[in-house]
Amino acid sequence: GWLHLVLNLLWFLELGHKIEMEKGSFFFACLILVSSLIANLGQYLLFGASIFGGLSGVVYGLLGYCLVWSFFVPVRAIELPKGVYIFMLVFLLLGFGGVIDLLGFGRIANGSHLGGLLAGIILGALSGMIFRARSSN
Repeated sequence: GWLHLVLNLLWFLELGHKIEMEKGSFFFACLILVSSLIANLGQYLLFGASIFGGLSGVVYGLLGYCLVWSFFVPVRAIELPKGVYIFMLVFLLLGFGGVIDLLGFGRIANGSHLGGLLAGIILGALSGMIFRARSSN
């Protein structure tokens, strides 16, 4: 629905702006592409072929990136309140638990959310480790 679309766009703008300012436009575009691909692959692997689409998987990818990058490089952390991480992770758990479906908010692409989150975590870890290695030389 419209609310879902608006919330995804707002999170994309908020998280995306912070990442793009820290890492640059090219890196940000690559992060979006990889998060999107892995999010869609996650949805397919967990739930099979179906029609789905959206920005949620990418948003979770950006969230995972921010969390792990900030862990590896705290001096250049991408500042987000801890409550944002908690809210988004609880929403993910509620989605997998079927609570969102039961409340009548429609079907959620939980595999996409998880795939995007894992992509962001992996890319955040790799990026953070590379930054650390380059900084120590």
